[in-house]
Amino acid sequence: MMFMMKAMKQIQTAVSFCAVFLCAVFLYAAENTAYISPYPQDVTRRALSSLAEISVITFNPGKAVYQTFGHSAIRVSDPVKNIDKLFTFGAIPNIDNPEVLLSALLSKAECIAGAARFSDVLSFDQKVQNRLCIEQKLNVTHEEKEKIYSYLLWKTEEANRAEKYDPVKNNCATAVLEVLKLVWATGIADNHFLRKSASPLSYRSLITAHLSENPWANTAAKLFLGCAADRDAELLDMAFMPDVLRSIIAVSKTKANGEIVPLVKSTARIADEVPKSAKKKGETIVRFSPNAPAYFFQAIGICAVVCTVLEIALFVIAKKKQSIIQAAKIVSSSMAAFDILYFFVSGFVGFLVLVFSLSAPSGIVGGNLNFLWLLPTNAVASVFCVREKPSRVLSGYFLAAAYLCVFVLIFREKFPQTIDGVFVPLMIATAVRAVFQALNRPLKAMLQARA
Repeated sequence: MMFMMKAMKQIQTAVSFCAVFLCAVFLYAAENTAYISPYPQDVTRRALSSLAEISVITFNPGKAVYQTFGHSAIRVSDPVKNIDKLFTFGAIPNIDNPEVLLSALLSKAECIAGAARFSDVLSFDQKVQNRLCIEQKLNVTHEEKEKIYSYLLWKTEEANRAEKYDPVKNNCATAVLEVLKLVWATGIADNHFLRKSASPLSYRSLITAHLSENPWANTAAKLFLGCAADRDAELLDMAFMPDVLRSIIAVSKTKANGEIVPLVKSTARIADEVPKSAKKKGETIVRFSPNAPAYFFQAIGICAVVCTVLEIALFVIAKKKQSIIQAAKIVSSSMAAFDILYFFVSGFVGFLVLVFSLSAPSGIVGGNLNFLWLLPTNAVASVFCVREKPSRVLSGYFLAAAYLCVFVLIFREKFPQTIDGVFVPLMIATAVRAVFQALNRPLKAMLQARA
């Protein structure tokens, strides 16, 4: 029992570590609760003066994991009533905790709406996050301003503030869009371009485009995004990205005082990102090439194919020339170690892909078909790569794994999910080494029987 408990604890630690890595590379537009202060909420005084302004505030991406894609919020300012509040959504308590990060990715975390003095938020953000902040003042009527303010006060009450977080359906940016819909007089219908398909854009293409400067994060996103991320999307569906929401409302129209006017009447930079200090003497800054993952996977694929051919050739020649037996043994043992590591890693990654896919079937990681070539069972099969005796079960398994890889390789363009070409070398490596593992022992046994 104690052994099982320790094993489960180690597995939980490993999963938490992987969660930190995976969540660090994509899918977040959220906030922590650090600056949601107990702002006095006088719900009985909802009236605003004629000088009141409603603005959409957009923060650029920050350093934290959950700020990968930035943040959106709504500012209500009224110099006459001495009001200057920032209403924020998608704030997740304890979001720095790996388990909370994982639950947020799987749409199982609870987020809250809150308010704080705008000056306090700006000061906090500049000291801690150092993000560019852009304000878009909205062209809405006084009645619409009061309607927004009244809703925001209601939404930030204790009884109404909590709801389930979803990376693309219910985050800070989508919540701001829902508030705007309350008063968007011309509605979505009159802004026809918003309801047109954004093809060839999809959730996948939008997310990976935002990660273009981080090639490894980009590759991880390509691997862990499922079928749901490839569905056709309208432009409004893309508004889960704060910068996309900012662009959408910047070109949208509304009706004010009987006239069709731009939804945004003015845009201003509230705070600029402070440039980072120059590199210190002797400090090394590591920058990955945009093609680093592709080169790395190609190297693995080429190594697997070349070494497999070499291993077979040395085995055949060693039957006739005793002098190269030692070289054949070195290559064989080296490739056996490669197979153990390669199949274990591929199986473990496939296990994560499958778990994420099944845990959030309706989310953008749902319906992921990459597990077809990253079989989770490879992690178990890797243990038997050092086995010398022939086994029909083992040979059958590796042949099936090879057939699956070839199937995915040939028909990946027909799949409902994008199986990115960057993974093709890994599929080839898996197929080649799986075929070798399936046929190596039976062939050795047959040759030894004939000798």
